[in-house]
Amino acid sequence: MIYALSTIAGTIKTEHPERKFSCTSLSRLALLALTTLATFPLLAAPLHDYQLNSTYADALGGPSLSPDGGTLGPTGYTFAANQGLNISSIANGSVYSIDMVFQFTDVTGYRKILDFSNLGPDTGLYVHDGALNFYNVATGSSTIAANQITDVRLDRNTAGIVTGFVNGVQEIQFTDTGSIAVFDTPNQIMRFFEDDNATGQREASGGFVDSITIRLDPVPETSASVSLGLLLALSIGTLVATTRKRSLLSKDQ
Repeated sequence: MIYALSTIAGTIKTEHPERKFSCTSLSRLALLALTTLATFPLLAAPLHDYQLNSTYADALGGPSLSPDGGTLGPTGYTFAANQGLNISSIANGSVYSIDMVFQFTDVTGYRKILDFSNLGPDTGLYVHDGALNFYNVATGSSTIAANQITDVRLDRNTAGIVTGFVNGVQEIQFTDTGSIAVFDTPNQIMRFFEDDNATGQREASGGFVDSITIRLDPVPETSASVSLGLLLALSIGTLVATTRKRSLLSKDQ
């Protein structure tokens, strides 16, 4: 966002660089600020940040992830099927934003990404034939390839709306009336890359995970970005009016 603002500011031409912006340039800047900032999503600050660089520790000081049989290296965690990661008691089980940067060796059929009920029922977040899928309510397009690092994010807000993204692009969304996207077991355990017992843990894949980031209460992206754009546009508009008034007063003198 800072880069975008500096790019916009770089387009300004001034009538008198040492004194003031021209009214026309400032008006154009206000419009550019409004339209440009509206395209930049905002999220709450991270609550837990797991970079998995030779450590399971939270970079923000929270509890560490627990491995289930994989291998931790200098750049991430490598796992076979059902050798994922888990953590308990770190987040609001019903309002969250979870970002996972990983790759699977197999994306055919169903391959579980995130389990919500300590490996009990079959519901949860999957890759299904290369598409992001929340079983059994929503599926996206085939955008996830085997052996390719992918950024998958899942949000659930206070209204119970669940939204899934692949590499920053929305792929699924549904209203979670059945609370199947709520971490509902004791200690609200999160399990990554492990399949449930309902299917005999058959629907899992090996792979590699680069990082996991967990936030609380994701900011509604469009409204937050537009609000910032409006704030900046209004501030610039005030400056435009002030500049124009001063210009008119100088002419009268």
